[in-house]
Amino acid sequence: FHDGVDITFSLAGADASADVTLEIYTLAGRKIYSSSKTTAEPFDWIHWDGKSKFGEPVARGVYIYVLKTKLHSADGKTHTKTLRGKLVKE
Repeated sequence: FHDGVDITFSLAGADASADVTLEIYTLAGRKIYSSSKTTAEPFDWIHWDGKSKFGEPVARGVYIYVLKTKLHSADGKTHTKTLRGKLVKE
C-alpha cells in the first residue's frame, strides 16, 4: 500500500454488534498505531492511513496487524476473536 489501507471484516450474525480494535506493530513488536470502533454492520472496515500514533508517515517495510473483535449477539452472549496478518508498505 502507499497512502493507506482498509482492514475489512465481517460479523457472524445479522443481529450482532461488535467492538473492534485494530493495532499495527513493527516487526520488532513495537505498537505504532491503534484505532477502535463499534459497529453493527455485517461487513465493515477500519482504515489505517499509514501513519504512526503521532501522525508521522511510517517507513517502507512490513508491519503486523492485529484485529480484535468482541461480538455481542442478540441473545446476550459475547464472543471474542483475534486475527493477525501482515501489511507491506512500499
